[in-house]
Amino acid sequence: MPSEIKEVTGKAARARSERLTLLVEEAAEIVQAATKSIRFGLTSGHPTGGPANDSALERECGDLLSALRRLHDAGEVDLDRVCELGNQALSGKSAFMRHQPKRHKESGFFAWCRIA
Repeated sequence: MPSEIKEVTGKAARARSERLTLLVEEAAEIVQAATKSIRFGLTSGHPTGGPANDSALERECGDLLSALRRLHDAGEVDLDRVCELGNQALSGKSAFMRHQPKRHKESGFFAWCRIA
């Protein structure tokens, strides 16, 4: 394989790895923010200051969406399909949720994910 092709392939692989690593890191930060919210409450914050847990959770969810957008822009994730699957999961998982409403808005929760 010519060195020019190897270099392009290597750059593409490193770029993909960087995007996927960012996705994993953001997902882990959502887990951390959600866990803090469970332990200390949504409106609680760090004792020495900083945002409340609900604000931190929202920020981390936004960061995850930005990571998904990067994957979408690179052609690695189809956000339309993600939205479709999200709506299916919202309906399908309702059967297993004992303390949540059984019905959801007809417009579909994942309509917002059509990021411009």
